[in-house]
Amino acid sequence: MIKVIIIIAVAWASQYGNGVAERVINVRQHRNVTYSLPLKLPEVDGYIAVRDCHHIGEVWQLRPKGEEYIEDFLVIDCSGSAETSAWMDRGNIICEIDHETAKRWDTLYRGIVIERVRTINIPGRYISGYDNFEMQVQAQVTGSDVREGQATTQRVQRY
Repeated sequence: MIKVIIIIAVAWASQYGNGVAERVINVRQHRNVTYSLPLKLPEVDGYIAVRDCHHIGEVWQLRPKGEEYIEDFLVIDCSGSAETSAWMDRGNIICEIDHETAKRWDTLYRGIVIERVRTINIPGRYISGYDNFEMQVQAQVTGSDVREGQATTQRVQRY
């Protein structure tokens, strides 16, 4: 297997205050809202709010820019207003991370540049030639549901 990391977007993340993500989850689980969340949430590393409400319930892969590790985040909230969406657009803000993630990433009370990534596994034996590898990756990327930007291969890991 070859693991390919595709960078979908590089942008800023702001953050929710302490306890805000938990309150949002509670509302989306127990009240009659347009975009609800199930009582049993998927196992993720953290929670995020994004601009578009249609992403609520999706799991995004994020990491601080340039870091090796990738974490999974459940989209729990959205901007909710034209004013907030405009603020996110002006600031090139892709999401707001939960308070616990901000502590873990040592970015409390300040923004952080992050990468939204997608990982794909290419089955088969180790590919020795770059041209052959590039053709296989392109076939995988073209067939995937990556829509948000130019997909580029950042790193290849054999495992």
